[in-house]
Amino acid sequence: MLGMSIGLAIGCSNDDPGTHFCVGDKRDSQNCTVTWELVDPCGMVPSFSSVEIALFDGGCPDVVTLRNGDTSTAVVHGSFEPNTPFAAIEGVDTVMYGFAFVARDDQCIVRAYGCTGAHLGDITTIRTGVCDWSAQDENGVSSCACKPLDGAPTSCP
Repeated sequence: MLGMSIGLAIGCSNDDPGTHFCVGDKRDSQNCTVTWELVDPCGMVPSFSSVEIALFDGGCPDVVTLRNGDTSTAVVHGSFEPNTPFAAIEGVDTVMYGFAFVARDDQCIVRAYGCTGAHLGDITTIRTGVCDWSAQDENGVSSCACKPLDGAPTSCP
């Protein structure tokens, strides 16, 4: 399990008849009962071309998989331009997912990423920090480094 979560708010009540079960961007929930926020602690994301969305069944993949931009095993894919809300994610179940953002430049090189594990039966707010999570602290735990990753171009999602 990756240590890439910025934080989670717990709760799962849907008392508002104007909402439905889906995952919406924190900036524009589109009446979804679950919101997901891209947290940019380093202020790098606006300089990138696109942000890929990937939901992984059962939780987050390992750091190397995301650093390499490999989202092929994700059960949901999407992308959006930085500073714009992503489209609501429909058709999700109340199970554990790894909610990943992968930020890419105009050459499709992965420059930052993050993943948060969340069970949609228990969570209504998800926050995912996007930076270089391949850095490690003195205990070998993944930590956020505020520098764009260097990598080889990959195929764009």
